[in-house]
Amino acid sequence: MGKALGRLGGWIFSHAKSTITIVLAITALVIGVAIHQGADFAGASLNLPNSQSQKAMSVMNKEFSQTDSSKGTIKIVFHSENGQDLTSTDNQNKIQELLNQVQGQEHVTSVVTPETAYSYSADKKTAYASVNYDQKSEDVSATEINRVKKQLAITRDAKIQTELSGNVTFSTVEQSETTEGVGIIVAYVVLAITFASLLVAGLPILSAVLGLAVSMMIVMLLTNVMSIPSTSSAARMLIKWTDFMHRPLYNYPKTKKEIST
Repeated sequence: MGKALGRLGGWIFSHAKSTITIVLAITALVIGVAIHQGADFAGASLNLPNSQSQKAMSVMNKEFSQTDSSKGTIKIVFHSENGQDLTSTDNQNKIQELLNQVQGQEHVTSVVTPETAYSYSADKKTAYASVNYDQKSEDVSATEINRVKKQLAITRDAKIQTELSGNVTFSTVEQSETTEGVGIIVAYVVLAITFASLLVAGLPILSAVLGLAVSMMIVMLLTNVMSIPSTSSAARMLIKWTDFMHRPLYNYPKTKKEIST
């Protein structure tokens, strides 16, 4: 294995341009196919048959069967930005059109309108409707949520700000962009100090980004043929990012020694 890896490393060193071209081509291909196919995560549920915790949950569900708080619910929040109250005829028609589209979707059991929920604000500019599912919140898939998101254009085009909230997972990769940005900056500073080079410090980050992109796209593709919970994408991102960023630091002392000899 060591000799094979050595030969592979030698070939890559001798064919740097070809290697970069191949890597970029594979990355572009995987990302393109994944974006075209889309993702269909199976939610975030976890079943452990015959485990003590699963038995306890079964007993609780049986004893408190009337409670539906675990069912998936989406709140569609409306805010008028067109100068009219949400109760105006034009706005009402758009809101009702949106809710009718959502009502007909799979697994949706009911849609509670703002009138039924008495959810209008005092100035009639803000209100919300509730979409109730026949699934548990963690089992409402990304595909079902995306169907709702696509319908939001109906009211948004009418200058009604429309946003979603609820107890379901709205994004399969719900990571804080601000936190990740800070992490990348800190990693770059640490690598720049370690390698004493701004250019060299950027190479591990570039390889990490490419590796993450390809691995995440592969996971997205697999969701179309396998049942993969949405939490797996976040876990894979964390593991891969840690691996890619730590590897250069682990190898640095050995590489420095080899260069000096």
